[in-house]
Amino acid sequence: MATHAGKEKINRARDHYESLQHEITSYLNSKPYVLVKQRIHTEQIDQWRVETKFPLSEKVPSILGDLVQNLRNALDQSIYPLLENRVRNKEDICFPINKNIENFLKEFKPAKVGEDLFKLVKSFEPWDGGQYHLDALKKLSNTDKHRHPIYVGRCAILTSSEINSHLQSTSIIFDGNGSMNFTNPNDNAIIISQPYRYVNRNQKRRDKSFKQIVAKQPKFDVHFGYDAYSFSGKSVLTSMKTLITNVEQIVEKLAEVPVPLGPQHDQSTR
Repeated sequence: MATHAGKEKINRARDHYESLQHEITSYLNSKPYVLVKQRIHTEQIDQWRVETKFPLSEKVPSILGDLVQNLRNALDQSIYPLLENRVRNKEDICFPINKNIENFLKEFKPAKVGEDLFKLVKSFEPWDGGQYHLDALKKLSNTDKHRHPIYVGRCAILTSSEINSHLQSTSIIFDGNGSMNFTNPNDNAIIISQPYRYVNRNQKRRDKSFKQIVAKQPKFDVHFGYDAYSFSGKSVLTSMKTLITNVEQIVEKLAEVPVPLGPQHDQSTR
């Protein structure tokens, strides 16, 4: 089958996902983060922040990079047999992922790739903001290949918190420098501080600054930072599980497209 290699890459990505899940789950089970409340007496404010006891394993960025590359390769290897007889330079063949739909329409034309393949690939929305998150796949792949490992774990988001509800914010993000950022519905990251009032003068006289561990700890998760594009601020495991499913669906649909026979050379589709 033309997409056999692509499917094998997906299977390999699933293996990496299991390794990733093991590393992240083990890390979270060790309770590396703790939510604390701090009172600053001189300013009459209470603050909430997260403290971290130890960082995420350095294995995680490597595993994540391997997972992402296998998914990217699955797309490239699945579309290759559908285009190898249509382009002059076979080395330029890759699954198209563009910045926007205009660039896609300019580079991946029906006259070059065939009407059926064009319509199918267009339905995957392979551009920034597309529903299959292919923009994130491309950019994470490029980051891992050309720049640096895909760093995660420096952004721990609380997925459930009484404080969250009380302060009417959607998530709380630990930015890695010892401070707590609460992301409100308008996506404005702020450090949470709440003023408090004294009941009487005696309370004011006795009041002191303190820092204490919050009794009911929220549930933490390991998330991407703000440089992960459509996955920014989202759970690493949930995002990768979604991406694997999306790529698998694309590969399966590409497998249904007949492979063109004979040379039909045109310009590169890259």
